[in-house]
Amino acid sequence: GYAMGGQNSTGVPTPTIRYTNIDKYPFSSDTNATGIGNLTEGKMSPAGHASTTHGYSSGGELNPGESTRIDKFPFSTDTPISYIADMTIGKTGSAGISSPINGYSLSGFTGAGTFTDVVDKFPFSSDTNSTDIMELAVANDFGAGISSTERGYHMPAPNNGTGANLYYFNYSSD
Repeated sequence: GYAMGGQNSTGVPTPTIRYTNIDKYPFSSDTNATGIGNLTEGKMSPAGHASTTHGYSSGGELNPGESTRIDKFPFSTDTPISYIADMTIGKTGSAGISSPINGYSLSGFTGAGTFTDVVDKFPFSSDTNSTDIMELAVANDFGAGISSTERGYHMPAPNNGTGANLYYFNYSSD
């Protein structure tokens, strides 16, 4: 498993620190994580995605602002981490979904109290920018993204009156 980015709020007058670290931990044993490298910028709450060969980090909260970056790292070695593309908008707290061939970043916070309904899609086969493929039924942040082989599922966070609804879309037709 992998964990990316994060923050350390140490209080006034020290500003909030955004981390760049990527940690890897084994599923086969109860051991501590080890650092394998760094994201290309310090951020918290990026969305995570996985192809069969690489891990991806999209978006995240900077200090200040929201990131548009998509970073990529191989599972076979612990380096290098590369900035490969951008999303259509900067956002944090997005739900990350992975189909067998694409990464999806759903919803998120875009700053100044604004949630987004944008679904960004980027291909695993090429390092190209994402495209805005659809809008969600509800704009929100910090919802859950669930991946299957045929569909992406999204459960919005109930922080803005959305309730506990579950939405899905087919990868074949977006």
